[in-house]
Amino acid sequence: MNTKTFFLVFCLTIVVLGIVTSSASADNSTVTTTPTSTPTTATPTPTTATPTPTTATPTPTTATPTPTTATPTPTTATPTPTTTTTATTTVVPAPVFSSILPTSGTTAGGTSVIITGSGFTGATAVSIGGVAASYTFVSDSEITATTPAGTAGAVNVVITAAGGSVTGTGAFTYIAPTTTVTTVATATPVIPVVGSVSLASGTTLGGTLVTITGSGFTDLTTVMFGTTAATSYTFNSDSSISATSPTEAVGTVDITVVTPSGTSAKSTADEYTYTTATTTVPTVTAISPTYGPVSVATPITITGTGFTGATGVTVGGTAATSVVVVSSTEITATTPASSTAGQVDVLVTTPSGTSTALAGDEYSFAATATTVPLPLFTASPMSGLAPLEVTFTDESTGSPATWSWSFGDGNTSTLENPTYTYMSNGTYSVTLTEENSLGQNATTDTDYIIVGGSGPAADFTATPTSGTAPLTVQFTDTSTGSPTTWLWNFGDGTTGTDESPSHIYTSPGVYSVSLIASNSEGSTTFSQPDAITVSSVTPTVAETYTPPPTAADTFVIPAGTPQASDSSSAAWLAQENAKSAALAVTATPASGLPPAISLIALVCVALFFRKKYQ
Repeated sequence: MNTKTFFLVFCLTIVVLGIVTSSASADNSTVTTTPTSTPTTATPTPTTATPTPTTATPTPTTATPTPTTATPTPTTATPTPTTTTTATTTVVPAPVFSSILPTSGTTAGGTSVIITGSGFTGATAVSIGGVAASYTFVSDSEITATTPAGTAGAVNVVITAAGGSVTGTGAFTYIAPTTTVTTVATATPVIPVVGSVSLASGTTLGGTLVTITGSGFTDLTTVMFGTTAATSYTFNSDSSISATSPTEAVGTVDITVVTPSGTSAKSTADEYTYTTATTTVPTVTAISPTYGPVSVATPITITGTGFTGATGVTVGGTAATSVVVVSSTEITATTPASSTAGQVDVLVTTPSGTSTALAGDEYSFAATATTVPLPLFTASPMSGLAPLEVTFTDESTGSPATWSWSFGDGNTSTLENPTYTYMSNGTYSVTLTEENSLGQNATTDTDYIIVGGSGPAADFTATPTSGTAPLTVQFTDTSTGSPTTWLWNFGDGTTGTDESPSHIYTSPGVYSVSLIASNSEGSTTFSQPDAITVSSVTPTVAETYTPPPTAADTFVIPAGTPQASDSSSAAWLAQENAKSAALAVTATPASGLPPAISLIALVCVALFFRKKYQ
């Protein structure tokens, strides 16, 4: 073996020795880690704790004698309740009779009585006059019973209960029924007398409701105003009658009451004066109820004015029946039957004329409902200048019987298809509420009717739209439609009213801007989100120089070592130094010895190849 071979083997041996030593160090570190001792040390903990329940076990064992020692106490007290129980069980109080109410009844029986006393608990029988009576145990002190039939006279009442029997001697008396003969005397005829009238005058048209007060009005036959019978009258009592005056000529007449006994005598107390009627055309303002089944005659009450002397009522053009003029403001009538469903007008006719069809005089002949109505409607036109006349058309489903419109300006209508005029500019929501025999529903169309001009179209520009704070921005109004007022919102909590304002933004941020432009016909709003961006001044950052990291370890060729004559050895050495530096930065040795051996081995290898290639 030559010197070079020997040298190479020597170097490789040292390298292997370094590797083995490193592995051994790593294995030793693993074996001696502290976690191994942790479970060993913790093991005694449960072992030491084990005696605790063992030591505690005697506690219940020791306590056991306590209830055993206490046992004689209740044993000694036992005789007391035993003696008391025996007395209570064997002693049952005898019943005591106190009273029976009522104390008498007919021999036919059937009188309900209440028997009072004590000791009735466990009652088994009640007899009255020796005959068993049906009874009900109410309490220890009360029994209710029904008397059986008996013989006239006082009889005993006997109650049998758990404690024995008790007798109420002669406590109840049977009374034989008596026959009463009533002699009817011949009545003396009573002639009616009129003492006063509630109204002393009325128009020649009649129809005035007058209350007549007096006596002897029983079996009333008729009421006369002069020589003309009252249109209608109501018997209230023997001393009161209500009558409606008939038509009559101007003048004073006597109101007389007629019965089978005769006619009331005339006096100043019964005088009634007819006056010239003022011509007043009737007006119908309400109908109740507002609807009824189709093909069915329905009683209704008509409210309004000018009903005095009414001569007729029509419902949808057909005469109503059973018309009664209650007063100048009220009429009762019965609608005719109709074969057609729909809403019609109820009109009243008097000598002064016939009422005009108005909202409020409607009555509906309702079709048979199968579901609650669903209000739907249209309007034409839906917008325009004031005054704006709009016709609403009902297009509902579900057979509505009534209609209630709200036009959004405080006014309403009960017509099925109303026409309404809006007098003021604005935007109006319309609501329709409908009802039938099954229920009610409502529908609202929001901002449905628009009355007035469209107003200006708001718009603007801004210059600049971005920059650093403080930033001055010039806003320019570019609205159309001749606005006369402006309201700016700059987005930073401030506003302005100039046509084209200049505004300074003092804080960084992104701002949305809006403009409301208005004139006499309306207003519109234009908003521009994130219109202005304001940033802060950017500070200058000083440049700094950080030197590159220095390798911890480098290879150094000892002095006197032969150097390569060409650059290849220097290049190779530089490369090896770089590798060594990398290892010095990243490696974490397990102990101090293996890295030293590895370094020596690498130097030897380097020297070997250097000699080889020289």
